[in-house]
Amino acid sequence: EVLPPLIPQVSCGPVDNFSIDPFLPAGLVLDTTTGEISGVALEIHGPISHTVTASNSSGESFFSISIEVAPSAPCNLSYPATDLTLAVGEAMLDMIPSIGCGEVDLFQVSPDLPAGIVLDPVSGVLAGTPSEASAATLYEIQASNPQGESSVLLLITVFPQAPCELEYPVDEIVLTVGEELPALLPSSGCGSAENFSIEPALPAGLVLDPVSGDISGVAAEIHGPIAHVITASNVSGQSSVSVTFEIVLPIPPCFLSYPETELVLTVGTP
Repeated sequence: EVLPPLIPQVSCGPVDNFSIDPFLPAGLVLDTTTGEISGVALEIHGPISHTVTASNSSGESFFSISIEVAPSAPCNLSYPATDLTLAVGEAMLDMIPSIGCGEVDLFQVSPDLPAGIVLDPVSGVLAGTPSEASAATLYEIQASNPQGESSVLLLITVFPQAPCELEYPVDEIVLTVGEELPALLPSSGCGSAENFSIEPALPAGLVLDPVSGDISGVAAEIHGPIAHVITASNVSGQSSVSVTFEIVLPIPPCFLSYPETELVLTVGTP
C-alpha cells in the first residue's frame, strides 16, 4: 500500500537533520532534510513505535509514531478445476489452490464437502476418497486473513460405484404350467442398483421387479428353455447375469389301477 507523504510540523529553530529509530518498515523512507515519510509498504511490520528526531546544532525535538504494516487480503483464489466429477471409492487427485496478495490464515468451505473429501484449513488442499454418492452441489471455498478474504466456487458431483457381481440363487429354473415361482431375490456388490431389466422378456406369468430385481409369478405358458440376461444398473455402470427359464406341461397321469379288475356285488349287502 502507498503511504501518502507525512509532512512534519516543527517550531522554534530550523532543522538541520531528521532521523528515526528504529528503522522504518521496508519500502518506507524518511527524508532526512524535510522529515517527510513516504513510500510503499513491502513487508508485514509491527506495530512498532518509531521515534523521529529533528535536530540542529543547538538541540533536538522528538516525536513518537507507531507504524504497523498489516498483510493485504488474499486475492485471486483458484483451483486447477472448478467442476469435479468423482466416484465413490476412487481417490481424487489432490487439488492445490493458487492464491495471490496476502498470506492466508485460514481456508474454509461451505456447505460441508461430500463424505470422504477434506479441505486442509492451512494449505487449502482438497483431497480424499469419496465414500458416499452426492448430487452436483456448489461449494464455496474461502481463503481469509484479518484484512479480508477471497473465495471460489467449485461444483462437485460424486457418482456411486457401478453394481457388480450380480447373481441369483439359481441359474436354471424349470416350472410346469400353472406352477408358482417363489420370489427369486438377487444379490450384488459394489454400488447400489437403481434399475433392473431383462432380455428377452420373461415367460408369460412371470415378472421382474425393476426396483428390487425380484422375479416371481405363476408360469402360464410353455416356454424355452431360453437364457434370459438380467441387468442391474445405475448411472455409473451395470452388472449382468444369465438365468435359463423353461416352462413345461405337467406330466400326464400314468399306470392307473385299482385293486380289483372285476367286482360282483349284492344289493343291500355291506
